Amino acid sequence: MMRSKRVALFLRILIILAAYGFIAWKLNQVSTRWQETGMEGFVPNPFMVALVVGLMPFNWLLEAVRWKMLTGKIQNLSLWRSLLSVMAGIAMGILTPRRIGDVGGRCLMMNPGTRSKGLLAFALGSMLQTAVTSFFGLLALAAMMKGPHGLPRDQQLLLLAGAITALSLLALWSFNLKAFASLLLRIPPVKKFRGTLTYFHEMKATRTLKVFLLGMGRYMLFASQFFLLTRAFGSSLPMMQAYTGIALTYFLMTFVPLSSLAGLGIRGSTAVFVFGLFTPQTGGILLATLTLWLINLALPALPGAWIIGQATQWQWKITPAPAASKSYKSL
Repeated sequence: MMRSKRVALFLRILIILAAYGFIAWKLNQVSTRWQETGMEGFVPNPFMVALVVGLMPFNWLLEAVRWKMLTGKIQNLSLWRSLLSVMAGIAMGILTPRRIGDVGGRCLMMNPGTRSKGLLAFALGSMLQTAVTSFFGLLALAAMMKGPHGLPRDQQLLLLAGAITALSLLALWSFNLKAFASLLLRIPPVKKFRGTLTYFHEMKATRTLKVFLLGMGRYMLFASQFFLLTRAFGSSLPMMQAYTGIALTYFLMTFVPLSSLAGLGIRGSTAVFVFGLFTPQTGGILLATLTLWLINLALPALPGAWIIGQATQWQWKITPAPAASKSYKSL
């Protein structure tokens, strides 16, 4: 027992130090990239930056509402505990490739008996958010095809076909969860997870649609944060072109294999490439991308790491998960 407590304490300290050390390393990289842009003497609009920082809590509050709704049929999380789960997920995700650790941080705050269903809730939420990104990416590509700026026609058509395919498949999967679960249960090794797959049976289409709409609201919020930062760093792109570039940047970043170690550099490079289609002045765009990462991920990861460090010590009030639907036996 004493040994397991020591191991748990060691892991808590390791996660906190790793998160803080990683953020410090990234801050040093941001400083280097800032100098590379040739804008080291530029002072961003402080009001715009403060406004973006002020919007950050609303960004993650919306995500907490989404997570509460996604897990509502598994465990009755309070909004506060859902927010703590999201913050813990940010800290774990920032240290792992493709932010896969996000799911571990969130499920850490759940009843141990419900965490397997929590994995499915996270997967559904990720798919729905990808569908949102694909939807706005589709609109951006359509806008680019009508405008004077953009990629060669064949590349535009290829991306457009990819966006339509991704959005269609995601919508088909997300709003036909019961049929998807039935299909999975035809695979012999999957049958032993029948109880876990009840989650897909209990997740109604109306609730899935609400999660999707919340995801759209969150997308528009952080896209607006990005837009405000481009203005703060001196960009004068018209609003339509700026939002088109933002939507296309997020769409490309969603389907480019990112790791947290190299992700910040790839984010900046992708943004510079996309906005370079509209303006040669991309230094401010790069700085806006780096600053948005600091505000929306690095800042919340600081308390998130502490939450993980305290998670095994706190006495959470566990609400029993609802019983599995008996109608699921028909699958």
